[in-house]
Amino acid sequence: MKINYYKSKVLTIGIGEEEIQTIANAFNCKVGKFPMIYLGLPISHKRLTKEELSESAGKIERRLDTWKCNQLSYGDRSILINSCLTSIPMYTMGFYWLHEGTQKMFDSARGRFFGKELVIRRNITW
Repeated sequence: MKINYYKSKVLTIGIGEEEIQTIANAFNCKVGKFPMIYLGLPISHKRLTKEELSESAGKIERRLDTWKCNQLSYGDRSILINSCLTSIPMYTMGFYWLHEGTQKMFDSARGRFFGKELVIRRNITW
């Protein structure tokens, strides 16, 4: 295995700008900054803000946009929620304590997906 220096970044803590640039030039890498994304999660040397952690909730929204739920029963939706949508918050909570608002964003996205057909049927007038 070889290191791909084009994709690599140098991340430092407590070092001056000149020394950071010297290290980056020695490795022929770019200089990165915190928070960085590693395995889909933001990593930082400081406490992450609510906005930085809410990016995980955005993953659920993006995944939901691709799913078609018109033909799914409630049982099918429940299986999708339990297998796919619940794994994202569980993975995130394995690393971080979530802010209260972030947890609510996860729950509301899953709830909207489960009750989507009800909203569609209520808008139809007979």
